[in-house]
Amino acid sequence: MIRSRSFPAAPFGAFAFTVAALALAPTVEAGETSSKDAHIAVELVAETTSVRPGEPVTFGLVFRCAPHWHVYWKNTGDVGTTPTVKWTLPEGATAGPIVWPAPERYLFGGSGVFVYEGEVLLPVTVRLPATLAAGTASFAADVEWLVCQDSECEPGFATLSLTLPSKAEATIADLRWRDLFTATRSRLPEALPSSSVRATREGAAYALRLTGAGPWTDASARLEFFPEADILVNSAVPRIARGGGQTALVMPAASKLTAPPKSLKGTLVATVGSATAVYDLDAPIGPAGGEAWLAVTPDGDLSLALALLLAFLGGILLNLMPCVLPVLSLKVLGFVERAGDAPALVRKHGFVYGAGVLAAFGALAAVLLVLRAGGERVGWGFQLQDPRFVAMLCLVMAGMGASLFGAIDLGASLGRLGGGADLAHGYTASFLGGALATVVATPCTGPFMGPALGFALTQPPVASVAILLSLGVGMAAPYVLLAAFPSWLRWVPKPGAWMSTMKTATAFPLIATAIWLAWVLGQQTGVDGMVTVLGSCLILAFGLWMIGHYTAPHRRTIVRRFVGFGLGLGIVAVAVLGGLSAAEPPPPPLVWEAWSPERLASATAEGRTVMVDFTADWCLTCKVNERNLNASDEVRAAVDRGRVVLLKADWTKRDARITEALAGFGRASVPLYVVYGRGLPAPVVLETNPLLSPASVVEAFRAASAAKAGDPPR
Repeated sequence: MIRSRSFPAAPFGAFAFTVAALALAPTVEAGETSSKDAHIAVELVAETTSVRPGEPVTFGLVFRCAPHWHVYWKNTGDVGTTPTVKWTLPEGATAGPIVWPAPERYLFGGSGVFVYEGEVLLPVTVRLPATLAAGTASFAADVEWLVCQDSECEPGFATLSLTLPSKAEATIADLRWRDLFTATRSRLPEALPSSSVRATREGAAYALRLTGAGPWTDASARLEFFPEADILVNSAVPRIARGGGQTALVMPAASKLTAPPKSLKGTLVATVGSATAVYDLDAPIGPAGGEAWLAVTPDGDLSLALALLLAFLGGILLNLMPCVLPVLSLKVLGFVERAGDAPALVRKHGFVYGAGVLAAFGALAAVLLVLRAGGERVGWGFQLQDPRFVAMLCLVMAGMGASLFGAIDLGASLGRLGGGADLAHGYTASFLGGALATVVATPCTGPFMGPALGFALTQPPVASVAILLSLGVGMAAPYVLLAAFPSWLRWVPKPGAWMSTMKTATAFPLIATAIWLAWVLGQQTGVDGMVTVLGSCLILAFGLWMIGHYTAPHRRTIVRRFVGFGLGLGIVAVAVLGGLSAAEPPPPPLVWEAWSPERLASATAEGRTVMVDFTADWCLTCKVNERNLNASDEVRAAVDRGRVVLLKADWTKRDARITEALAGFGRASVPLYVVYGRGLPAPVVLETNPLLSPASVVEAFRAASAAKAGDPPR
């Protein structure tokens, strides 16, 4: 099952920053069997009312989440923390691992996580020694968890315990929990024979191929796969394909894999009606099979004619998508302004606009074919994978928005600058308008487009080009039809003040698109890239305003016009260069080792300079400081020159040793930065008000690396 929330896409890194401090997490004293707060209740239960020496007993950690809140599976997905348990058991007893029931896929902000909502029992089997004394046996569990609702999270910790009779008689089930244990076992995975499954790499995706008898052979079966490692796009629901006596789950590979995985390991869930089967599998990944049936969509095979029709319909509806509608609205306004022109002139502009759309789609198809011929697996919107393209498109959207807000009428300004005709009404503007509409359409997909594009990207070149051009014909059709039949404009209000209002209102979705593109760039290059491109958009708007202001009609001298235009153009160039610089990838991170008192002692005993970063994933200030240190060339040089040992004390989860170390410096929170060295009589705590200064870090390294204590810094 898939659960999702209708929220705009946002950087999922902000998710972790909303987590409350672990020090505020609810704690249960030893001896209690349950913990409860506003959003979750946690309880330790046993399947039987007593235990028998030498026999196993099954315990369960029961999590009861408030509506819309959830806890996480063993692989959390894009973000989250897995529940953990540490046991205190009778002497000689051993606890097995948590056995994980099948989770649900939860979608939020374009990311996917694997969770449990409502009530879930996580079973653990404890094996008891035959020497267990008769009487009573005590069992304690230190449990940690993270419970979340969308972007709000709360960590929790509890020490839960149970005391059960220990006797030689056979155990009996505890009726209070019998149904819950039974329901949980129906969701536990069973082994899937290796002869029934194999995996292949299919370009930028993996295919999990199932053969033989099983619920997957039912055409109505809903199939889900939850990987144990982050090797797939966690937000992507598997695409089901059937052919050659096989059923395949086709799943896109994660884009940030450092090395190709050797197998697909995880949990397969097959649901037919109300019946659910859960399997545990580990399928070695073999070479691509190359079967054409893997390219079909969940709805079955498409004919070329149907794909062309769907592409045409999808192109028409693409005009209503947020990426395209503002551009189309401007074209409709152009029709209204030109309503008094000769019908033949209006038709020409309509056909030129359509030619711009088709030319852009043709160019897109050509690039796709060239990349495919070179072995690349690319799809619709592939150019958004290039940060430089994203940055430039963001600037274009921001510039168009600034123009609509009245900063500049670019065509009129250029015409006035040269004293020539108004270029805003030329055929070039119509052609470029069609091409621009195509460019900004690629982030969007409309109804009917999915099957058509999926089919197109797996077909021979001629069919692929035909489908993409059919999409372009559909997208250009509304404008071309209005141009061919100008009489239809009688249904559009006459020119008036409403046009100015609509023009300004159209700027808002363009600015929203620019912000979204900046977020996309932030996902590719980091938060610095996002902030840089947004700043470049502001500079661009100012430069365009200068051009519009100094080429206005009241600037009667050519010198003032050209000087103002030159200054504005220079500012625009700075904005473009800034936007391109935002597309540069961030520098590689500094290398930090895990902190421990032993590692700190050994490094200082060797006479090394040591910096300890007390931090946590939920600490926003810590992350800002980390980014600033990583971006500082001076800090990098000082680390390399002084052979500095960098230690990170990660307090994301409670750690008694880190808590004690913080208390030793009179602190109860993070961030805290401490530098040790032979040139320092005592460890130096670096100032962080309001943020850590890279210069202070470099200076502390210099002081710490002095020849001996008391020597002046070098």
